[in-house]
Amino acid sequence: MTKILIPRSDSISAKIIEPSDFENLLTSDIVPDYKYSGFTLSAGSGLAVNVTLGVVRLKGLYLESSASESVSSLTASDVNYIYVKLARDSASEAESWDFDKNLTGTTPTDAFFIGTATTNGSAVTAVDQTNVIDIAIPKSEHMYYGDGRDGDVTISSNTSLSELKRYNNLTINAGQTLTTSATTNASLIIQVKGTLTINGTIDMDAKGARGSDGGAQSSGGGQASSGSQPQPANPGQPANDAELNTSYGSKDTGTSPGTGTGSGYGGPNATTNPGLKTASPNTRLSSQYYVSTAMPHMYGGGGSGGTSGAGGSSGAGQTSYTGMPGGHGGKGGDGGNAGGGILLMAQIIIFNSGAVLTADGEDGEDGADGAAGVSGGQPGATGHSGSSGHGGGGGEGGQVVLLYNKLTNSGTITVTAGAAGEGGAAVTATGSGQSDHPAADDGGAGSAGLTTLTKVTN
Repeated sequence: MTKILIPRSDSISAKIIEPSDFENLLTSDIVPDYKYSGFTLSAGSGLAVNVTLGVVRLKGLYLESSASESVSSLTASDVNYIYVKLARDSASEAESWDFDKNLTGTTPTDAFFIGTATTNGSAVTAVDQTNVIDIAIPKSEHMYYGDGRDGDVTISSNTSLSELKRYNNLTINAGQTLTTSATTNASLIIQVKGTLTINGTIDMDAKGARGSDGGAQSSGGGQASSGSQPQPANPGQPANDAELNTSYGSKDTGTSPGTGTGSGYGGPNATTNPGLKTASPNTRLSSQYYVSTAMPHMYGGGGSGGTSGAGGSSGAGQTSYTGMPGGHGGKGGDGGNAGGGILLMAQIIIFNSGAVLTADGEDGEDGADGAAGVSGGQPGATGHSGSSGHGGGGGEGGQVVLLYNKLTNSGTITVTAGAAGEGGAAVTATGSGQSDHPAADDGGAGSAGLTTLTKVTN
């Protein structure tokens, strides 16, 4: 077994601290790579870029340039990526540093990116240092951006994730969609130690809390027997309440159902609709400590289902006539699923034009129409029509949170609420005296979701 001490001594008589000791001691979770000061780029003479004096922290080491220098021999008519890069001796110990450049934008081993120089055929036409990391986040950097354990990944086909990922660098290609394998109560949480480049789509539509079921179709009154004396109307089945929505988050609901029952033969309508009603988006990320204590479940609340319509009463049984069954009540519309959650944490986020982050809520389902009663031999024997079902509530929009040090944002973010489901149509009577029922109420629209863009500084 090897016992390691850092810093350490090569001998009893002389204590020698190697550069590798600092690299091992001051790892990126303690001191991330960043530009402390200077190293400002400007156009130089011809195909060269000037770099001012400055200080960079790279792999726990201190790199300083004490005077302005020039990086020459840039490639004409292209974008040149400029770096500071360590040089190592035969024992792989860092012994010096110099400037480096390439055309790929891929940071070389032992290097730190300090900007780009765009050239024409003979000169530098522009410099850009927008995405240079110039803020240190000691100790907490790994908490937000991860340790890069899942490596460099490019999403080149539609992909579903089933767990939190901690990438080193991540690119989502144009035309490709990233989502979760979970279909409800889902949050897509990704940490990127380096650069997250989004050219495609991250889609969490309707993946939040499940919308509750609407009330089941209710039956009409059964057939009444004939007899020498008139028979009382057979009561229709009462309306069925929607499933109570207990999903995480706020919940929107259909409006209270109407109470019209014609001449009273139809069964009663419910007067309340389960679930909570909110006029504003939830704010479950209001605490600045939320992310640091636990990964949040940040999806929206599902819409509540609508109550069903009541079944109609049977027609009265009279001499020589059988009272005919009443029509069934319409099913209540299901509530829409809410939008899911998207939490992206990266040192650099490049959100390009045409890229989309979407966590929209689902529309509530329409309530079903009731049914007319069965026709009999005379008006009194015809069954009464059932009431129509009420519309389901729309799902709440989800949440999109971007946590970053550098952001280029020219894409589209949507957290739109689901629309209200429509109530069923008015039910028409089939016989004289068998009253109509009014159209049922629509559901309620969901609340809009929440978008948060947060720059992390020390």
